[in-house]
Amino acid sequence: MIPTNDVVENGDVRYNYPPTGPLGCPTSITNWGNGTVGLFGGTILRNRASSCPAGYVWYAHLPQNTPCAAKIDYIITLSGGTSVEPWHKKSDAAHTKTNLTYTATVKDASGQAVPNIPVLITTDVTQDSGGHVHIDGRHKGKLAIPSDPIKDGKETISGNTDSNGVFAFTFGSEEASGMHTITAKCTGCQALATATVTVAIQGLSLLNADPLSYTLNGEKSWHPGSHYFSAAALTKILNLAFVYSHDPSFNKQLLIINDSSLIKGGVLDLGQDWTYTPNGHQGHRIGVVVDINNYRDGPSQKFEDLAKKCCNINAVWEGPDVTSTPHYHLRLLGKDQ
Repeated sequence: MIPTNDVVENGDVRYNYPPTGPLGCPTSITNWGNGTVGLFGGTILRNRASSCPAGYVWYAHLPQNTPCAAKIDYIITLSGGTSVEPWHKKSDAAHTKTNLTYTATVKDASGQAVPNIPVLITTDVTQDSGGHVHIDGRHKGKLAIPSDPIKDGKETISGNTDSNGVFAFTFGSEEASGMHTITAKCTGCQALATATVTVAIQGLSLLNADPLSYTLNGEKSWHPGSHYFSAAALTKILNLAFVYSHDPSFNKQLLIINDSSLIKGGVLDLGQDWTYTPNGHQGHRIGVVVDINNYRDGPSQKFEDLAKKCCNINAVWEGPDVTSTPHYHLRLLGKDQ
């Protein structure tokens, strides 16, 4: 069992070992290559990691003439959740709802937990994931130890394992959906541990093109899919499109269906800036609202009445005082969020 009073220098774990034995370097050798061992009262004053032969690592605090020992091969593992909804800052400013707890555990080759080992945790996000084909300024997720607020989380955190060989932390989602990768490293570990987190509104379905029944509008190259709905909302918009196109009083026009939600929900940032303001859809997070572009010049009471009568849909006119492109905002299930 490796002693727990380890220290870290230059990225290597350095610990005390007996001067003889299977892990020690030959006591008669005090110079490996161009690395010099300096001794003063049994304390090594100068070392160089590259001095040890193949299969050995330089440990500065090994006593006497045995600074080299067999390389440590700890094993680090990650355990935690795999999916979480995107953060909604407006309703959860403290970031208390969309978090996952994780533990990074370090063990030696015999399966024993190793305490006081430095651990580094990072998070990243897969480019173009979550329906966002743009990357500049994209946040990668929030990391924090349990005692720190996750709303102030960072993309990289570090610390030491506890007496059980565990380093606990929290992952918090951003407002944009996507695929995230958490990576754990530790001093003395020869391999990384990774975990994948899906940040998404689950269960959204695509409204497929049907040019005989409605017109799809609004998609951009940076948001190639913006017509995703919850199951209940999808039924509502299909019913409205059918009734609208078959009502003679509307001259059998087709409904022009603009943005709903992205494939995994979350922020639909029109300005490619990862925020709802000033250029974003405030309510288009979870697939239950959609914009309609048939009425650019002004509201239509007849359309509002039809939407309510046929499908119990709330049609809200958003004019030039609200947006530069006036349109109807349909709350398909009576709500935005």
